Amino acid sequence: NNRLSLILDGISSVIKKKRIAIKLHKRIETLPDNANAAMVIYASLKWVTEAVKSLNEKRVHPLLFGVQDIDTMYKYSGITFTFTKTTYLLTKCILAEGVKGKTAFVGYNDDSFPDELKMRGAEYAAIEAGEEFVVFKNRGNVGNCIRNFLENGKDVKNIVCGNDSIAVILRSLYPEFLEGKKICSCSGLKMSKYVENPYPTTFIDYYEAGKRLAELYLFVGKSDEIVPTVM
Repeated sequence: NNRLSLILDGISSVIKKKRIAIKLHKRIETLPDNANAAMVIYASLKWVTEAVKSLNEKRVHPLLFGVQDIDTMYKYSGITFTFTKTTYLLTKCILAEGVKGKTAFVGYNDDSFPDELKMRGAEYAAIEAGEEFVVFKNRGNVGNCIRNFLENGKDVKNIVCGNDSIAVILRSLYPEFLEGKKICSCSGLKMSKYVENPYPTTFIDYYEAGKRLAELYLFVGKSDEIVPTVM
């Protein structure tokens, strides 16, 4: 797994400077009895929720990466990106390129909490820039959402897409509509790199994530009392 390798390389770059070793455990049961914290790299939300419970029972504090929010009564710490902040920064990026005018968030789902967070980030950036902000909703049909935007978004100058699919469709099928406009996507999925003239996208630097996870580990290891922490 390339992501795992990058995370471990990042962790190692910090750990080596402290002249201490890191050991990879594939099962919680193999952790040493004197462990007080453990970095948890996981593949599913269900598994990590159960792992947090098990580690709490062993009095080991879990350090997680990439978890937006786990609904659990057990303690854990982590580093994570937030949808609001990343979309806010993306929107500021396209607004800073000098295209003044109405800003639209395209593809918002009413029943999606991540979409709500993304939309708020874009809205904050537009308000700060003094630009009008509008939302085009996706009510379970991306095609209808895009058609609505094409019909009613002609005066929009800056476009923030809720996911890559909408951005790719607009860029590939309606390039003439995008003339004089700036567009970005909140997801940054790999398929975006196949679009001609790639637009700004969010991404995760797994190596840097590993470094931050190791720094958090070293921090909590020196603490007399460990409490939940988010970076």
